[in-house]
Amino acid sequence: MDRNAYLFAASVTRTQLQPTRLSRGATVKLVQTWGDSPSVLVGAGNPEDAQKTFEEWLNTQPEGQDPWETRVHKVVAAQLVDELLTDTGLAEPVTDGPPVPDLDGAAVIGVRNSAVAVWRWRRYAADTKLAGNQIRLDSWCGILGLRLSDTPA
Repeated sequence: MDRNAYLFAASVTRTQLQPTRLSRGATVKLVQTWGDSPSVLVGAGNPEDAQKTFEEWLNTQPEGQDPWETRVHKVVAAQLVDELLTDTGLAEPVTDGPPVPDLDGAAVIGVRNSAVAVWRWRRYAADTKLAGNQIRLDSWCGILGLRLSDTPA
């Protein structure tokens, strides 16, 4: 089965009962609410399966804690370009699939710092419709549905 890689990110609010220490030393469970913006790379045969995997992961309950409620405000996704962009200037293939069409997209960039990442992306995207798009850099996120054995040697 051919697998593509997709980057998913979400804006969520989580609510959970969490132990809270009071001023007199007693601990009680109080409702805590916080915002989160998790992101993950998802491997799947198509965008619909990738989104289902992401949503299941997003709603996974923490082990050994009280369950939390997750309210999803927004989900964004993009298929990854089919090359790993490196600071050597070489674009290394990361899938056997066809190239990603010129759409809003995402890339895995393995470089030494964010300045090189921006330079590498601009150079890669220079002759595409992506050239004028804004760039968002995120540090490494998790991976679902892909194994190292899924990528060529």
